[in-house]
This record gives sequence, C-alpha cells and structure tokens, in this order.
Amino acid sequence: MKFKLHIIWFLIWDRIHYALIHSELGIWFLIGMNKKRFLSNLRYSNFYSKYASFNELPLGNKSVLMDHFEEINIAGLKKDEAFIVGLAAEQGKRSNSMIGDITVGLSSGTSGNRGIFLVSNIERAKWVASILIRVIGVKLRKRRVAFFLRANNELYQSVKSSLISFTYFNIF
Repeated sequence: MKFKLHIIWFLIWDRIHYALIHSELGIWFLIGMNKKRFLSNLRYSNFYSKYASFNELPLGNKSVLMDHFEEINIAGLKKDEAFIVGLAAEQGKRSNSMIGDITVGLSSGTSGNRGIFLVSNIERAKWVASILIRVIGVKLRKRRVAFFLRANNELYQSVKSSLISFTYFNIF
C-alpha cells in the first residue's frame, strides 16, 4: 500500500512540476531546488562527498561509475554481488533481482562494458508515475503493455496493476 501511495504522490508532484516548468519563476525555483537537493544527497556517497560545490563535480561516465561503484552507491552494495544478482536474474536462474529492498539491473553492454544500476522503492514509484503519465496515460480503462527487453526485473514489473496488464518478452 505504501508503494501505491508513493506512486500517487509522484503523479501529483509531476502535475505540479509541469505547471511550474511552464512559468518563468517556476523554472528558476525548480533549478535551484533540484540542484540543492542533488548536492545535499551527495553527502551520503563516499565518492561525491569530498566535492564542495556543483562546479567541482567530475564528469561521470559508465567507466567512472563502475570503477567507483562501491564508493558511489549509498546502499552499501558490493559491485560483485550486485553483478551476480543482476546476471542470475537476467539468465532466469533467480526469481528476482532484489538485494534487500534495492532492485539491481544491468545495462546491455553495447558500449563494450556492462553497467549496473540500482533502484530504491521510492525511485521505482517515481518511475511508475513517469511511465503512467508520459507513456501509457492515466486512464480508468484496462491497458496492455508489452516490454521487449534483455531482462525483466522488479522495476519494470512495478507498472503492473489491476488497470495495466504487463507482459515481458525476452529478446533472446
């Protein structure tokens, strides 16, 4: 139930956010608020906490993120464990891709190296709200969604509800 309340909250916030973006004062408010929130959350990361200002932050890319995975992620997850869980779920050897309440996923590796992404329950709720608003639309009629992906995980399954039928198809 708490997860669904988070989704409803983010649906409401998205509408407010949209209204603010379409006003000049709102744009400056959101830029300042998001920058402040972003910087305040960096203090939890051993990697980013050493930077005092936004302008000092290094440019990030997949190799930087993977090289410093354990310093950057604030969930305290080990890179090897996250990769094993993500790969096992992708190969169907595991029924879920969760470590505690964190969803683990892997990038496709088309750039030559695979990346790991971690998603909390709050971030899953934000993602569901975004998908509902921007892709599917919030309507009170039954919808069917098909996902064609390398691997399924709890992030994608979060969209499923009594109004949305979700079917995953493995591209392999």
